[in-house]
Amino acid sequence: MRKVLLITLLILVLNPVAHAQTAPTPSFIPESGTIGSCNFITGEMKFDCIPAYIAYLVQFMFMGIGTLSLIQMIIAGYQIAMSGVLPGGSSEAGKNRLIWSIIGLVVSLLSFAIINFFISTVSG
Repeated sequence: MRKVLLITLLILVLNPVAHAQTAPTPSFIPESGTIGSCNFITGEMKFDCIPAYIAYLVQFMFMGIGTLSLIQMIIAGYQIAMSGVLPGGSSEAGKNRLIWSIIGLVVSLLSFAIINFFISTVSG
């Protein structure tokens, strides 16, 4: 069971590494260098740039949370599928992992909606 999960995780981790030279790398500053009227390349920024940058970072963070949730759901699917094949395997662990990963995804989506509402209210 652990070998299957380890192989799956290695495939998931090494696949993006193999394509890293062609794919753009994520950064904490957008590729264009601007968010709204804020220009990070020239340094032309005002006080209104702070909520816009925080909103950009929040989107960046929730993208990572969604990716982790998807990985947990894939692992849960393997646990459920392999429970009948492995001796002494139980699908309860996979079901619990799937339930908690879905709950975590829903909580993070709701928190994203709340944070997005506050940021849009502050920035106008």
